[in-house]
Amino acid sequence: MSKVKSILCVTSAFPDFPGERDGNYVHDSLEALVRAGVRVSVIVCRPFMPGPVGRWLGRKVGGIPAGAFGAFEAVESVRYLSFPRHFLKLASNASLDHCVGSAIVRLIGRGRFDLIHGHGEELATAVASAARAHGLASFVTIHGIDTARRNMGSPAQRRRYRNALRALDRVILVGESLRSHFSELVPGEDNFCIVHNGFRPPPPELCNRSESQQARCGLMELISVSNLNEGKGVDVTLEALALLRRRGCDRWRYRIVGDGEQRAALERQTRRLGLGDVVRFLGARPHAEIYPLLAGSDVFVLPSYREAFGIAYLEAMAMGLLAVGVRGQGPEAFVIDGRTGILVPPHDEIALGCVLERAVEDRKRCREIASRGRVEALTHWTWDCHATALTSVYDQGLGERVQ
Repeated sequence: MSKVKSILCVTSAFPDFPGERDGNYVHDSLEALVRAGVRVSVIVCRPFMPGPVGRWLGRKVGGIPAGAFGAFEAVESVRYLSFPRHFLKLASNASLDHCVGSAIVRLIGRGRFDLIHGHGEELATAVASAARAHGLASFVTIHGIDTARRNMGSPAQRRRYRNALRALDRVILVGESLRSHFSELVPGEDNFCIVHNGFRPPPPELCNRSESQQARCGLMELISVSNLNEGKGVDVTLEALALLRRRGCDRWRYRIVGDGEQRAALERQTRRLGLGDVVRFLGARPHAEIYPLLAGSDVFVLPSYREAFGIAYLEAMAMGLLAVGVRGQGPEAFVIDGRTGILVPPHDEIALGCVLERAVEDRKRCREIASRGRVEALTHWTWDCHATALTSVYDQGLGERVQ
């Protein structure tokens, strides 16, 4: 039983309503903590921009409806001034720190917390400062790498992150692939640890799936679920599938679920490779539609070479799909190559093509690996498993403060 009874979470990633896909990985983590007996209050930070600019950039503009998330003690939204593309970053930083700090003070005035837990390195300064001022333990989870040069490439920003991360009781990384990046930023990394994310198991009525209808008709249904941004490897998959087609292996179809800045380029690539008749872009879908889409598929392929963890792979594995990821990235934590899934080198369409061709040609082996992957996902990688590991890290951090 954990010693932690109540936490204050600060996050910029959180859904507006239950079931929304954006930010649900933070929501699901916190909900698992509640099931483990921890009381949770949440501060949701959203950047504010003038209406037309914010809408043009797709920023959330509304607050979270009162009572929408009844599992938590409180959910409070705060807005801070932000400028697009990391311009005037010092002003954005000052606004963020002030608004978050004020919200933390308000909630601490209403009740007692054992610790403050932030999500995202941009919140580390405000979390560390508020925790120090109130004598609380401080934790921050980092879910990925910010590749924007104007942000992480700035010496001032790197110094800000370095100082804040050093001041925390624990910096929690969701995957081992993040360690090299952040250990360079914070040499020594004595307060770093790994706590993997989890995933929400599929509805029971979808669990006992059989081979997809396409497969029964002789076709194998391939699927990717991802933001269509640089680094996700969908372009590599398209090149691999073009190789398969040139070799006469064409008993497959490929669906791409998601949207993002690379979508137009990927659609052009699809036409250039002559794959328009076998590749479908389905766009972004609500999370409630993902498992039914997976239920009609056989192979989940996402050769992402910037993947801190990979919840989408686990969702696919839990549905009995063969999961194909990249070596050295987040899915390596749960994809054992050749046993619970398949791992390929990054940026290697030839290796990926060979894997996909073998999956099409050897359905029996594909199903055997997928079956072991399903057991692995459902046994060891749910959000409740994550909550057990996270509360253990909380207890360790709090115990060191007492010594």
